[in-house]
Amino acid sequence: MKTMTWRGLCVALVCVGCATAAMRKGDAPQDYYEAGMEDLKKELWVEAATEFATLKAKFPYSKFAALAELRLADIKHGSEKYLEAIDAYRLFIQYHPTHDEVPHATFMEAMSHFKEIPDDFFFLPPAHEKDQAEVEKAARAFKEYVERFPEGAKAEEAKQRLADCYMRLAQHDLYVARFYKRSNKWRGAAARYENLRTYMTGTSLEPAVLLELGETYVKLKDNEKVRAVYARLLEAHPQSAEAKEAAGVLATLKDPPAPASTPASGAVEK
Repeated sequence: MKTMTWRGLCVALVCVGCATAAMRKGDAPQDYYEAGMEDLKKELWVEAATEFATLKAKFPYSKFAALAELRLADIKHGSEKYLEAIDAYRLFIQYHPTHDEVPHATFMEAMSHFKEIPDDFFFLPPAHEKDQAEVEKAARAFKEYVERFPEGAKAEEAKQRLADCYMRLAQHDLYVARFYKRSNKWRGAAARYENLRTYMTGTSLEPAVLLELGETYVKLKDNEKVRAVYARLLEAHPQSAEAKEAAGVLATLKDPPAPASTPASGAVEK
């Protein structure tokens, strides 16, 4: 067996993972598009972008021009320029609202927002303590996809991503609600818990949310709302530990006595 020289090993290592740009077959719009797609699949972002940009410039009225526009957005997403990708997908949807690729553009816009969500790092605050603007935008975009394209190719993934976004928003609202609770700011806590209910219904987090919401209404002496919240808890999650705790609270709940009526002016008390 021959031993590979150091120089040969270096050349081999450099060549591993190298990809060659596609050779365009001709000068027709389809040729540019196919070459760009080949480069895109190899993640040759610059080469692919050149093919699609040239196609748009040379053949602006070709059916491939709109596709090239969308592929340029895909390149921005693939090269992690997510904010630019969001704008590009949005423009594609705006200028080509009936195009067959609108579902793809809608899903990818949502994914670009999703990629902008802050990650958790050990030296930074947890993600649920950070700004949730991109989570909210991603949730809206995934929700739009699910509602507009329920049979779409990405419908199941969009539902999963939407559930993920809702859980992230829930963790943030729960963090804020518990902060208010520790600070004895019961109205602020109640508002956050109520907001959680709008997208946590039926999830594993709902029992804890309902129990803690009821606790805030106990502190606010709003027995009517306590009963309504805990009735939902007992109905939806009767076997949960939270339901048993809520039942104990309901058993001891007493409404404050009604205020005594004031005698009418001129009336004689007996």
